[in-house]
This record gives sequence, C-alpha cells and structure tokens, in this order.
Amino acid sequence: MKRWILAAGAGLLGLLWLAACGPLGPAGTEVTVHLVAPFGGAGTGRVVYQVGDGEWKVALPKEVGTYVFTVPAGEKRYGVAVNCLPTGMGFATFGFVRVYQLTTDEATELRVGCMGIADYAQYAVTSAQIMATAASGDTGYDHVWLRSTWSDEQAALGSAETLYFLAEEDRDLLLVAYSDTTTKYAPDFIERIKFVRNFNASNPPVCATPCEYELTAADAPSSASVDPFDLPSWADQDPWFGVGFVSKKGLVVPHGSNDPDHNPALGTGDDAGGSYQLIPGTEDGDVYWAEASARDATGTYRAGNVRVLGHEGEDLAFALPAEQFDPSVEEDALPRFSWSGPPAPDLIGYAFVAEFPEFNEFALVSTGWLEGRTEYQVPDLSGAPGFHGARPFKGETLNWEAIAIVANKPLGEILAGEPLPLPNPLPRLPGLDLKMASKKGSYVVP
Repeated sequence: MKRWILAAGAGLLGLLWLAACGPLGPAGTEVTVHLVAPFGGAGTGRVVYQVGDGEWKVALPKEVGTYVFTVPAGEKRYGVAVNCLPTGMGFATFGFVRVYQLTTDEATELRVGCMGIADYAQYAVTSAQIMATAASGDTGYDHVWLRSTWSDEQAALGSAETLYFLAEEDRDLLLVAYSDTTTKYAPDFIERIKFVRNFNASNPPVCATPCEYELTAADAPSSASVDPFDLPSWADQDPWFGVGFVSKKGLVVPHGSNDPDHNPALGTGDDAGGSYQLIPGTEDGDVYWAEASARDATGTYRAGNVRVLGHEGEDLAFALPAEQFDPSVEEDALPRFSWSGPPAPDLIGYAFVAEFPEFNEFALVSTGWLEGRTEYQVPDLSGAPGFHGARPFKGETLNWEAIAIVANKPLGEILAGEPLPLPNPLPRLPGLDLKMASKKGSYVVP
C-alpha cells in the first residue's frame, strides 16, 4: 500500500511540476484521411504525408481505411499522397496516386475514393438471371439495358441475362428499355425505366428461374431540360453535354460518350441544349451528375462545367469558363508548370496530372498551399515509403494535363464529401458546380 501511495504521490508531484512550468504548447492540427472503396467499406492503399515542403512520411492508420497525422503548431501547409494500388515488382510501381496539397484552414478531413486489388476480397458476389418483359399492349420498345452495381448487360426484350450483385439483400437494379434497334442505347430512344430497390441477392441462387420484371406504361420516364449554353471563343469545337446517375448504393449510369451502344446515358447533346430522362423512384442520397465541355481546334485546351444534382433532378443551365488556362511546361522527369495572371474569382486551386506507363499521378493543389505562387512541380514520390518507382524512365512518353478549378462550395466541404464511384474524383454533394479550364500535352522523358 505504501508503495502505491508513493507512486501516486510522485505522479501528482509530476503534474504539479508541469503545471508550474506552464503548458507544453499546442500540439498542432490533426488531419484525417479516409480511404473509401467504391462499393462500400474501407479502401486500402499506401498513405504518406508531408508538412510544408518537407519530406514524405508514412501516415499511421487509426483504424482500417482511416489514417491520421498532425500538422504542428505554427505550420498550416501540408500534403497527402495515396497510392490506391499495390506496388509492383522490381523498379516499377503500378498504381493510381492522388496527391492533395492543402492548408489546415482549408481542409482537415479528406475522403479519397480508393480501391486496391486486395479490397475485392471483402465483397461476396453472387449472380442472378434477369429478364425484362412488356405488359400486354405496351409496345414501342424491344431492347433493354440491365444494370446492377457490379455489372451490366444489353438484352432483347424477353431474353434473360446474367448480372452480378453484392451478396446482400438491399441491392439496386435498373432496367432501361429502348425503341430504336440501330442506335438502341442512345438516350433519345429511352421509352421505359424501372428502378428496383432492395433486390435480395443475399442467398444464392438468387433466382431459380429468371427474375422477371414487367415493364408498363407507368414506367415511362419524365424528363428535365438542358438549356443552350455559350462557348468561349477559345474553345468552340466539339461542344457536348451528358447526364448520368449514381444511386446511394453505388449503381452508376454513365454520363455518356461518343459510343452510346456501349455507354448508355440519360441524356447527351451539344451546345444547342436538349433534355435528359429522370429515373422514377429516386430517394435522398441518389444523385445525378452532369458535364458540359468544348475544346479548341487542336484538342489542347478544354473548357468544362461539372454539376452534381439532387435525386429529383432539375432543369440544367451549364456555364463554361470564359478564361483560358495556358501554363508553360518544363519537360523533366516530372513536369513543372508555371503560369501568369490573376486567379479567377472563386478559384479553389489547380489539378495537375502526370501519366506514364502503368502509373498515373493526380495532384490537387489549393490556392492556400500555393501562397500566391504561380508555379508547381509535380512531386517525385519515388523516395516515399511504398511509392518506389513512381517516376518515369528516360525515353518513356509522359502525358500531362493542367486544370484550373472554380467551385461554388468551399474546398474542405468538397474533399470531405463521400466520393462517387466514378473515374474522376467527384463527391456526393448535391448543388456542387465546378468550372474547369485545362491544357494537355505530352513529351518524351529526357
């Protein structure tokens, strides 16, 4: 007992001594990075960080898929780099790296869409035979696009096709019927849309015989309009818009491409405007996503406007950026960009892309981190733990892109949003409006 009392007394004296000496000082600002897998759950990847312009260090996991580090007091600038695929063999790294260079005033919580190859093991997948038929007397369409979160198929009406689902009882299923047999998956020919929620895929075999869904006149979709939009004088070629959809369970309808037979959309068109189809039965958490763009005659410069809409959709009015972004590029192992001119109002930062064989580095750089500077070096991460080989070899072709980004929401709100399971980083944030002016090119690494 005396030994315990003495120990407690010593601890108390220690606390009193610390109090007498004053506080230890502020510890700094904690930054949290969540890696989010596209189909739910935590993603895995390599995460490193830097303070200011310092060396890259390993960020420690707080729990599966969540990493934390501290930006010390007196410093606000920091960087985070995430490699969403495992390192390869030998000298090369196979991966998709996302870099964020920010300040603690702008963002202290990031959600990064990330899925390594090993992450697929966390999902149990099952299959089901799905078939769409037409109600008696309901005519005018003969082909159907069948879509789950995991896969999609194109089928003739009355023909069963196999779709893959996560083995859960509350999955999404989408059936879209088309009237035209030549361009049967173009949005102008959509006649019926049925959105099935809570499809039970938890107990294989899901359907002993094909799961049949009857389409009726009640499945005829309504539509929303897309206004004509102006083109900047420097980007008046190939104007285009497309509208897609992402359910809260992660089912994606692409926003279109030049190949509608293999990439269905809800609406596509050009600067003359048009319309897009609305999916019946949507709920809070579902979102539409839309994009308009145009380029210059050489394909070097592009203007774009990306929107995220709530589940009810809305009439769209796109606005492409009027100002061109025209940085110069110093061609080295990794590109160095420099530019001039005052930043546009509501500019949140820039994105820079360097892509070479089996590797892609995407860097989002905030205006706060730049501190008024008008140049940026894509970081060489090859010396960071877990990023060996993140540097091209001499003689390889490097493709680059530089993008100026204007937004109607704060950068911290954008980065903290749930990432949609899309190729480009975009949060599930209804009302988001991004305007982007970009320049791209390539060179042979000297």
